[in-house]
Amino acid sequence: MERSPVPASAPSTLSPDGQFFWDGRQWVPTVTGDGRWHWNGAGWEPMAAIDPGNPQALVQTLLIQADETYARAGALLAARRGEWTVDPAAQGLLARADELAGAVQVDNAQLTTMNQQNVINRALASNDRKRIETDLGQAAAALRAVIVQIGRGAPSTTFPDGDLLLSAARNTEAQAAAIDEALAAQQQAEAAYVARLTGAQQQLQQAESARGSALARAGESVQAAQHAHDEAVAVARAHVGELRMPGSGAGVSAFANAAAYENHIQTIDGRGLMDGCEVFVGTAGELWTDHADLAAEAMALSSAGAAAFHEAETQKSGAGFLLIGARGLRSIVAVPAGQEQAAADFAARVTEAARAAGASASGRRAEEQAAQALLDTVTADRTASGAAESERKRVEADPELLRGIVSAKAAVAAALANTAEVEAARGRPSALVAAAVTPPAPLGAGTGV
Repeated sequence: MERSPVPASAPSTLSPDGQFFWDGRQWVPTVTGDGRWHWNGAGWEPMAAIDPGNPQALVQTLLIQADETYARAGALLAARRGEWTVDPAAQGLLARADELAGAVQVDNAQLTTMNQQNVINRALASNDRKRIETDLGQAAAALRAVIVQIGRGAPSTTFPDGDLLLSAARNTEAQAAAIDEALAAQQQAEAAYVARLTGAQQQLQQAESARGSALARAGESVQAAQHAHDEAVAVARAHVGELRMPGSGAGVSAFANAAAYENHIQTIDGRGLMDGCEVFVGTAGELWTDHADLAAEAMALSSAGAAAFHEAETQKSGAGFLLIGARGLRSIVAVPAGQEQAAADFAARVTEAARAAGASASGRRAEEQAAQALLDTVTADRTASGAAESERKRVEADPELLRGIVSAKAAVAAALANTAEVEAARGRPSALVAAAVTPPAPLGAGTGV
């Protein structure tokens, strides 16, 4: 569009239609050749909404704008086909464009005619209009696609106006492709970084798990050895206790409130050892005369039969008594009249049991000493638990296990630190996006486009 020059002193201004701007020397277009920026008189504004924070959407916007520029170039090349070298492929596209342009022209003419006529049958006219509008839409879309193909397939050199449009379209398309490729490279770099880091972390986890499992097994061995030692000590201690505290044993005989067992003799006055036990039968006078010390001890201890014994002895009564002397026991048991033989039998059986208990106690003492020695040996024997503890410490300090963890930690640290590649990959899309959304230099006095 030609514009008459205005005085150089006139202020910068837009043409009435807003398509040109007086920069102080000449009228220049307010839309860039690639159709992406419009000068509003004060600054550039994008022809399409762009979001620098959404590179994928920007790629699609650029591709749409490139298609629009290719369409403008294709239409110009078709209109001025005599000014550039048309190869057979382009010749076929031009012919197809002419055909489709004719169809569009025919459909537009039919719609214009229908608008000018006073049609009586409006229903029929409505159906015809829909069909024509559908045909027109399809033909126009097909025509645009062919026009874009003409632009895309044009040779590198046509004529100046066409070359400017083609260069702008190709530059826009190249920007879109560069951003898309940079985004793909960024995704690949980030995936590779994550894979490296994840692999290193998994190796560290495996190394730590291997050492942890080895330590756990060694710890279990220590516990098992300690448990076995504790059980062995408990068994040995229990055996010593059985020998030291054999219990009463089987019953031997009983009379009145006295009961004799293999190891003990029990009366109302308490319990004494069968080993060394003595039982004497007689009247109070006889027992006081023959066994004065034992009788005196029983009396001094106020045994249950002491009072009756004292009364019978001082009255010179013929009442009978059992005088029992054992370690831990002094006891006097009254013998009811008529039970003298039973008392004598009891005394005889106790005497026999005492001899047997003495022999048994002697053997038991030797056995107890051996059991005590075994207990001391078992208690002091830490061979198994010591070996298990040594193995646990060896595992804890195992250089191979530790080396695996150190190596894996180093690999994780290296993976975390090795971000140069991914940072560079992230920076490339940002730089390309910044270039794509940066407007041209401002129009002003002495400038052009």
